[in-house]
Amino acid sequence: MKATKPDPADPLAPELSYEGDSGESPTRLVRQILKRRSTTAEPPRDGEEDTTATVTVMLRVQPPPRALLVVDAEYRERLGHALEESGFEVSHSNSKDQALEAMAAAHHPLVMTDRLELVQRLRELKFPRLLQIILVTGGADWQAEGALRAGADEYLDGSASEALLQARLGAARRTSDLESALRTALVESRRLATTDELTGVANRRFYATHYLREIARAARYSHPISVAMCDIDHFKRINDKYGHPVGDAVLRQCAQRMQKCLRRGTDWIARLGGEEFAIVLPETGLDKGLLVCRKLREALAAEPFSSGSNRFNVTASFGIAGIENVPRKAKGLAERLMSVADRALYRSKEAGRDRVCGVRLQPAPR
Repeated sequence: MKATKPDPADPLAPELSYEGDSGESPTRLVRQILKRRSTTAEPPRDGEEDTTATVTVMLRVQPPPRALLVVDAEYRERLGHALEESGFEVSHSNSKDQALEAMAAAHHPLVMTDRLELVQRLRELKFPRLLQIILVTGGADWQAEGALRAGADEYLDGSASEALLQARLGAARRTSDLESALRTALVESRRLATTDELTGVANRRFYATHYLREIARAARYSHPISVAMCDIDHFKRINDKYGHPVGDAVLRQCAQRMQKCLRRGTDWIARLGGEEFAIVLPETGLDKGLLVCRKLREALAAEPFSSGSNRFNVTASFGIAGIENVPRKAKGLAERLMSVADRALYRSKEAGRDRVCGVRLQPAPR
């Protein structure tokens, strides 16, 4: 923890308080991407081979996609077997209503049916995830045209050859797998972009963005806000004595204990790096903020930490800066609050650690 030594001529004149204790079909979009990739002769760009390898692994470990089969008895056995051969987990429905219930219970990325009204109904529902529909026809041209107008992605003669059947279902399987892998990658990317992987609380990137938004919101309504900095005392000794895996366990437990003391959906905590955390307390002035920091400090010191057979006490120091009414023109306030909270943390450490130091900012420097 690198803290700046407090300036005795601080122009903020703080008060100190110490506490010593799109509309296109997803199927078509994916196919366009695949088509462009297959016709491009350019060599892979930097990182593209790694991305391809990652997606390949994700595709291999994906669970089999579901397929819903809603056809007459004459087609059911043959098409069901073909779907299983293509790697789908097959569900059967005997009517349109049963099919809609099955789709409501679990998403099926592929529906194969000979019911034109079911195709129309499924498209009307506008499912947020990829939905491929293959309409089984009798081979007549007018049936094929009606299938496409109703919203089917493909049409297939019920008596089509095995080669054609497997080709169509194989393409549907690859499209489904790719959509699933892309969705998983997107969810994971969003999580990693905002969450500290070790502790599960917000990360530095999330803090840098949303802390400024909290300040702007407080300024919009002239509400109070406080920001606290927390640093685990003598954390290097824990790593040196017990090893880094135990140190990581301490960081996780510290984050969990502090998270339980905060108001859910209002207060939030972020790991800035190492053993340093920031706690943002919207709608909270200094006096209430000091009470929160006292609870956080006590939650860490109240009972020993454990990792395997090791049990030991851990304490932390806190510095908090608060302002009662954020002015509408709060230019530079975010940086000032952080800087003052950091200096308050420095004072807590200088005074012996395991304590809270609070600084009240005036609406404008005196």
